[in-house]
Amino acid sequence: MAAYELKRKRTFQASWKKDFPWVILKDVEESPNMFCEVCLKFPSTADKSGSFFKGTSSFRKQMLDCHEKSKQHLACMAAQRAADNPSSGALPVLFTKQNAEANLVITKLMTTAYHITKTGQPFTVYPSVITLQQKNGVGLGTQYHTDMACRRFAMVIFDDLWDPFLSLLKAKKLFSVLADAATDVSTRDLEGVYVRMLQNGEPQNFFLAVEELQQATAVGHLAALNAVFQKVGLPEWKERLVGFGSDGAPVMVGRRGGVSTLLREEVPHLINIQCLAHGLELAAMDAINGDERMKKVTDLLKGLYKQYHYSPKAWRELKALSEVLQQKIWKPTNLGGTRWLPHIEKALKTLMKDYPVVLAHMENTIETRSASADMIGRAKQCVQILKDYSRLLFVVLVQDILHVLSCLSLKLQEDGVTLPTAIQAFETTLLMLTSMHTTAGESLETFLQESAEGQFHAIQLQSFNQESRDRFNRLKSQLLDEVIQSLKSRFKSLESDKILQAAARLVDPREWPTEVAELASFGADHLHVITEHFAEILDRAGCDRSQARHQEWPSAKVVIKALPQAQQSKVWADFFKDPDRLQSFPNLLMVVELILVLPLSTAACERGFSAMKRIKTDWRSSLAVDMLWKLLYISIEGPAVANFNAERVVGRWLSAGQRARRV
Repeated sequence: MAAYELKRKRTFQASWKKDFPWVILKDVEESPNMFCEVCLKFPSTADKSGSFFKGTSSFRKQMLDCHEKSKQHLACMAAQRAADNPSSGALPVLFTKQNAEANLVITKLMTTAYHITKTGQPFTVYPSVITLQQKNGVGLGTQYHTDMACRRFAMVIFDDLWDPFLSLLKAKKLFSVLADAATDVSTRDLEGVYVRMLQNGEPQNFFLAVEELQQATAVGHLAALNAVFQKVGLPEWKERLVGFGSDGAPVMVGRRGGVSTLLREEVPHLINIQCLAHGLELAAMDAINGDERMKKVTDLLKGLYKQYHYSPKAWRELKALSEVLQQKIWKPTNLGGTRWLPHIEKALKTLMKDYPVVLAHMENTIETRSASADMIGRAKQCVQILKDYSRLLFVVLVQDILHVLSCLSLKLQEDGVTLPTAIQAFETTLLMLTSMHTTAGESLETFLQESAEGQFHAIQLQSFNQESRDRFNRLKSQLLDEVIQSLKSRFKSLESDKILQAAARLVDPREWPTEVAELASFGADHLHVITEHFAEILDRAGCDRSQARHQEWPSAKVVIKALPQAQQSKVWADFFKDPDRLQSFPNLLMVVELILVLPLSTAACERGFSAMKRIKTDWRSSLAVDMLWKLLYISIEGPAVANFNAERVVGRWLSAGQRARRV
């Protein structure tokens, strides 16, 4: 008998599927293994070290019997029943032993806990919010009113949000990574990591995790990235990596040892893109801040901020004067911030809106000498600039330039921005700046009309003469040329990189020719460049590159060009949502997906760090990195409170419990 068992080759019996419907077969290293489908759906509840979670080739019915009776499997089955029908018998404690009112109570408590975590408030706020609701007549029972209860609820909420996201991520064969670092309130260096992948046919950035940096070097950053993907269960992440996005710091993009260089040693096809929005900021600062007049304008704006931010008396006087003049005013703003362009544009807009009130108050400050010497000195400088025609011309010119650049910056910071969209926005910006050589911008045009007689808001301007206008026109051309040249220099990769150029033209139907003869050959060389560069990752993802180039691409061109112009702009999203298109163009759409997930901006990382500042404050400086990660995920990726499915989370929480829950 022993010899027979040694020689016997066991196989999976089809009849087992009837007795054990949860068992599935998957190939592991080209050999079939048994898995528990239900346990795989609920990794936070399942036994991750168990055979049916990792896979087993021991085809014995006794193995199936043992797993079906295991404690973790029973909990996963209960969770599955709760997910399928939250009001069914899968929740024996609350939904069968308690009444519907008790169900409503626990749902309200879970929603309250979600509100606390979504808005970044500490768990200690939870009891007072419960008390407030009870004061307003909301029935919330007597149990689970402590901050520890809120903490437990938060962990269940995280699991409910995280598990489907992780399943989605693991199913993706292609994605890009965005990374940036920041220091939290406890002076820890943290690496924030996002992934960019397709969701419903459109590229989106998703917060993945934060990890503490052990050293702020390229090696340290790469180690943090590896630790993040190891933590979430994707150690083979580099096999799916298409692009890497960062803010352009030397430690990230350095050619001799930056993170992107180290990654490219393992991922030769990697596309490294410096954040376009950050590059725009640098280009604008290089061109505008280098001008001596701009430095004076910047000093003026900083002086105005100091004048009214640090002196309540000056701000009261300015408001009182605005009431007398019957004009609403905005408080002068600071120039600091993550994004310099919107801040300085807002400061200039505020200055020109408040012009008559600010000038009147500054002149009054000088005449009455009712302030400190520093404030009087700032007032004199301010009056000197605000009453000078040539300087005001420069101010409104810069305002027009910054408005155009700010619009581009906001477009580049959008999560769903794609390569064609970014290039089109960049080219539109260059066109608008070039047109300013001969046509005045909106702010300059308004100023010229209102100051045609040498007065602005009934205030006589100095240097109002033809010489000032001629000098300004020369300065305007020079400044515009410098801005345009700086932008082209910073964004030269969009025009010179053959991979990015090929990718942009390939997926943008607006770039396709309309003549049949030209359309027939269009894109073949671009597609060849892309498929050759990404050959390894495409082959690993199961893409038939030859099929994509020779059969699917010509067919796709015919289908797309036959569509109305309005539909062509979102054609790829429609293709990914259409099962018939997915079946007709599986290989081509894999190439398109690869292009769409290229990372163009790290604005998402900066928004994540803003959320971190809201969550990890001085009062929560001891918050562990793991807890911070989970709270950040809820805050960033969780739905609005109005859309939160508390019933589903309650079902999960009750099903995972090892003893009766009380309300």
